[in-house]
This record gives sequence, C-alpha cells and structure tokens, in this order.
Amino acid sequence: HSYQLTMLAVGAKVARPFTFKKCCDLLVSPEGQRCYLQLKQLSGLPKYPTKYILTIGYFTNNCPQTTLQQQQIFNKFPLTLNTFSTTTKCLSEAAPKHYIATNNDVSVLCAKLVTNGMVFVSFSDGTSGEFPCVWMRDNCQCSKCYNTHALARTTLLDDLDVDVEPTSIKVSDDSLQVAWSDGHQSEFEASWLKKRLFTPEAREQHRTRFKLKRVLWGDNFQIPEIEYSPLLTDDKALLDLIVAVEKHGIALVKNSPQEVGPVLKIIDRLGFVKHTHFGYDYNVTIKFEPKSMAYTKQNLPLHTDQPYYEYPPGVVFLHCVSQHKGPGGDSILSDGIKAAELLRKNYPEYFNTLASTDLYLRDRGFVTYDFDKINKNKTIVLDGNGEVRMLFYSGTSRDSLMDLEPKQVIKFYKAMKQFYQYFQDCRITMKMESGDMLVIDNSRVLHGRTAFNPSESSGMRHLHSANIDWNEVASKRRVLQDKFSLHLE
Repeated sequence: HSYQLTMLAVGAKVARPFTFKKCCDLLVSPEGQRCYLQLKQLSGLPKYPTKYILTIGYFTNNCPQTTLQQQQIFNKFPLTLNTFSTTTKCLSEAAPKHYIATNNDVSVLCAKLVTNGMVFVSFSDGTSGEFPCVWMRDNCQCSKCYNTHALARTTLLDDLDVDVEPTSIKVSDDSLQVAWSDGHQSEFEASWLKKRLFTPEAREQHRTRFKLKRVLWGDNFQIPEIEYSPLLTDDKALLDLIVAVEKHGIALVKNSPQEVGPVLKIIDRLGFVKHTHFGYDYNVTIKFEPKSMAYTKQNLPLHTDQPYYEYPPGVVFLHCVSQHKGPGGDSILSDGIKAAELLRKNYPEYFNTLASTDLYLRDRGFVTYDFDKINKNKTIVLDGNGEVRMLFYSGTSRDSLMDLEPKQVIKFYKAMKQFYQYFQDCRITMKMESGDMLVIDNSRVLHGRTAFNPSESSGMRHLHSANIDWNEVASKRRVLQDKFSLHLE
C-alpha cells in the first residue's frame, strides 16, 4: 500500500496544496486482522494564518485512490486524530473509526460542582454555563458508554442514577475529567462541551440547525431565482436552493430542460421521492375525466397539496415543461404563515379557532389504485412554543362531514373566511415560462392557478411534478452546512 497526507491551506483568495509524505505509519496488529493508519509529527506547514482541510488518502495497485476523511476543518495545530481501523486485511474496505479535529482555541478554564446538581464550566473564549450532572453521566463519550461506529449511546436508563454526582473534577487545556459517585470515569473534550451549552444563545443556535428561521412575505415579494444546471453538480448551488425554500418557502429554478425528468434529477440530489396515490411522479395536464381539479382548465383555488395525508409532501416540485401561450394559466402563490400571523394579530379568536378545531380532509377515487384517504387535523398546527409549524388547507379536500357541534361550525366558517381573505391579501401572481420550476414548501406556501382556455394555436399547459419529505431536504442542508463549515440562521 501507498498512502499520504494532503493538507490544503485556504487563504483569503488562493488555495495551495501541501503534500507531506512519510508522515504516516501503516500498522498491522499481531493477529493480522486489523490495520491502522497512524500520524507522525507534521512539518513544513505554511506559516501564515489559515484554516486547513485534512484529507487522508491511500491507494493500491488494484484500487483507485480513496479518501477516508474529507473536509474536516479546524483552526490550527496540534490536532488529535484517532486511528482508522478495519476488521479486514485490506485498507480499501476501511472506514473511519473515530475522528476528532480539536479546536485548541477553546479550552476549559475552570469547572466546579455547584449545589443544585450542576457542574459549572468556564471556557477560554469567555463563554460559560451549567451542565446537569445526570446529563453529563448519560452522555459520557467513553467506549463503554458510546458507540463511535453507530454514533449512539449504549448506556441504558436502567443503569442511570439520576442523582449521580462527581466525586472529583480535573481540568486540562482541552478536556474535563470527571469521576462519578457510581464509580465510572468520564472525559469530555472542551469543544464537545461548548457545542452543547444550555445557555439561551447556544440553544438558539441549536434551533437554527434544526430549522432555519422563516422570512415572511406579502404581495410585493420577489421569488428567489436559481439556475438549473449548477444544481446537478454544484453543492453550493444546491445549498442555495434549500436555504431559499426553507427560509422563504419558495424558489424558482430557471432554464430547466423542457422535457420530463429535471424534477427527479434534483430530488435525487436531495434524497428520494415521496410516493403518493398519484404515483412516483405525475404529469399535470387537462384530462377528460379528471381525478383532481388540477387536471382541469378551471380556476384552481389556493391550497396546500394532499392535506388528507397525515404526513403530506414536505416540498413540492412543479416543472413547467410547456406553457399555454394564451391568457390565463398563471400561478398564484401565498405565504400561509404570513396570513396566519395577520390572523393571530387582528383576529386572535379566529386564530385560536383554526388552531384548535379538527377537520376531516378527504380524497377518494382511483388513480394508480383505489383509495379513500382521510386525515383529521387542525387548519393551523402549532409547535410546543406556540409558533405556526404547518398548515392543512384545501377547499376541495375539506370534507362535508364535520365532527363539531352546530354552533362550532358557524364559528369555524367565520374564522376560515377571514383566513382565506388574508391568503388573497398576501398573494403574488406569476406566469411560469417553459423551463421554469417552482420549488414550494408545502407546509407553508399555498399555490393555485388561474383559469385558462387552451386551443390548438395556444398550445397545452404541461407541468411535471414530484414530492420529497422535509426530513430529507433538511438533512441534506445540514450535511452541506458541515461540508462548507457554515453557520446559517
């Protein structure tokens, strides 16, 4: 085997590669069943301030060069790198056992036990906070308590003493060692602890990693535009698309090929398609016996797609393969969260009605199979903090059966009427061109279409559509955030 360490030094405007050979040892255990790649002391590092991207590569005569660990970014040396290992004799099948890029700009200044079951820790960058003893014991990172292959704790609540306390605490520059009253020993890296502070500021950062902050909009909104071609190969362009949809609820992809297929290519870059009773993907054109109002030439009122699913599609892709050239066929779009906040501010009683009243949402018929889908949910769904999480709204899918007292029905209609008026007040209208693709947050943005009357001269209106769950899209965003070391809000 041959192997080498490559360091890419990234300056303000230039990137220069530095290759260090003979800085690693390949070690084989006595039984010949495990291989290890071990770093030696590094030399020849660039002298100007920079960040480093560490890659460890290897190759043999029989397999191409492979990267074990890429784009782990840290501020300066020294670093800690645990060994890579494999249960086979061939490194080409190896996977990282554990990798730690230690940021030595963060160290523990002091730590002490306080009386309320907390350990107070102060860091060298000026941050500090209390960590519950039971949380620290539950999250011990030693090999007995944490599986570095599965990235998961192995301890059981059966064995956890919720009143556990430290018997001793020792501080070093980059770690904290704790001996516990149950006889266990733990060591926590400073950077690991700092990322998990319980301060309001730290918790806000955790929330934005979970979900980016929404930017609400009204009738003067300009939809963010992104070119199609870079999305297929450029991860930064793909991240731009995700961020636009997560923050604004919508993005417009321009200059897609005018054929069926581009939607699926982008979804393949994000995750995988959400299959529904309309199929894996579907073409929206006028049909003689339509199974949905989307397959007609009539006005299609504002709605969220498929609210009769308990878990509706998270992100909807609408690709205009060809556009009707006559009047009509315009896309109508409205920020439902903006409308909900207007309702909360101006008609709080109506808002509470829609946030507390369950409705039946239903679709039945035959498309790819016989179906009778029913979901019972609130029009406005709130999270645990009272913020609007998602909307379930479709006038065509709202069932005539209502599990309400008659007086509640009247109250509901008054609230829904005002809510719908705010949809109209917040809406924008645009006519998609052939090759345009709308990417819509279906939990938030309502979409519809104006009526149109196609003819032989005006051509047909043909949209190709598919869906993906938000879990997949948000996961891809976090992966790309880490790849480019970006903090997003």
